[in-house]
This record gives sequence, C-alpha cells and structure tokens, in this order.
Amino acid sequence: MIKSITNLRIFLIFSLLIAITFSCSSDDDSPAPVDPLSLLAKITDQDVSNLRIPAYGYSDDVDSGLVVLILYYLEPNAADIELYKTENLTVDRNDYNNYREFDAELRQLLGTCGQGQVASDGSEYFVIVKYTVDDKIRLSRPIKVNHIENPTVWTSEGITVSQTQPGLPFFFWDRDVVGQSSKFFMAINDFNQTFSVIVTEATNFQFYDPTNVLENFTLNPPVSLPGNQTYTINFLDINEENWSTRAILNFFNEN
Repeated sequence: MIKSITNLRIFLIFSLLIAITFSCSSDDDSPAPVDPLSLLAKITDQDVSNLRIPAYGYSDDVDSGLVVLILYYLEPNAADIELYKTENLTVDRNDYNNYREFDAELRQLLGTCGQGQVASDGSEYFVIVKYTVDDKIRLSRPIKVNHIENPTVWTSEGITVSQTQPGLPFFFWDRDVVGQSSKFFMAINDFNQTFSVIVTEATNFQFYDPTNVLENFTLNPPVSLPGNQTYTINFLDINEENWSTRAILNFFNEN
C-alpha cells in the first residue's frame, strides 16, 4: 500500500512537471501579436519584391534646428511612398512589427531621387522606406538614424577633381576613417539639370564611366559634360548602417 502511494506521488509530480514545461514552452514559442499599425501589418498578404530600395540617412543643421533626411532612389512609377521607423535603437531592426509609419516632408530631387525630411525629436531609431511599383511593394534595408551620437559632418573639402580630359572630369576622395566608410553617393548637377547620380564602393569616379559603379540612378547621361558651366558635387560618405557620416558640397567649373 505504501509503495502504491509513493508511486502515485511520483506519477503526479512527474505529470505536473510535464504540464509546467509544456505551458512555459507554449508561451515562449507563441508569436508576438501583430501591431495593426506596423509595417508588418501593412505588408502581410501583399506582394513584396525582393528588390531593395537604395536608401541612406544623414543629418543637417538648418535654421529651424537639427533635421534628419532620408535619401532614396525613386523608381519610375513609384507610388504610395511611406517612411516607417522604430521607437529606438534597442529593438530588432529586422522585425517589421517594430516599425510604424511617421510623417515626413517628402520631395523629389536630383532627378531620380526622393527625400524625406523630419525635425529631430532627440531620439535615434531605424528607418525603412516603402513604396509600390506596379502594385508590388518594395522596401529599403534598415537605416540607422544616428544623428545624436554620430551627426553628419558637412564640409566643402575632400574631393579632388582632375580635368585633363575636356568634359570628362575624374573625381578622387579618401575614405572617412572615423565614420568607417562602406560606400559613396555622388551626384553631379548644375542649376537646371542632373547629369550623374551614382553609388560606388571605390574612391574614384570618372564622368561618365560606370565600370566601378554599384548603383546607377542616372537618366540619359551626356557623352561629356558641356563646357563653360559651373557644376555642383553632392557627396555622401555612407557606413554599413546606411548612415552618412560625412557630406560634401562643392563646385567646379568645366571650361
């Protein structure tokens, strides 16, 4: 009789442990509820392209204060442009459930690019750009908006222009050692037209040779730059987090 009671106790304890273990395992394995306002909810059951939107972030001090700017390639026929951000930098940047849409001033620039601008609220976060092309959703990779700890440094120096061949300038620059450069965005334009918009991992570019170009956003570049004009160089030094650590704005004359 005593042996039977002992066996019964062992069986009950063992059963209770199994129930507790199963209960805890079920709780841990259950997926988090989907935030109905999140990017995840927006793209669930939608046709999402594997093509990524090239997009980069940088900051600037303007008259109204510090602003965050998100620069992205604007695909022809792109529609429903939206920007999403996380609450902070501690969340999982790859979990779309952590992203919510936010208001930004959107505009087109440099012919083939778009830009979102928002005033800094003193916080840092991740951003994803979203739009649709032919009813198919495209997303950017997460951008680490790091403007408090690592604001973009603006300068007019850092690019050398060699003009040994008329209309075919050669541009050289050094990597930003502090910002740990990963790639470079460069646009060449005058007051009326954009002639070149490229992203490269190299530290040089000749107009117009796309040999070492990683991303090419240029529309119908001329064979050579017209002479007797002043051109603007817009340059972003981008790190692996898709954040620009250095921005260069400079000018050169093509004679």
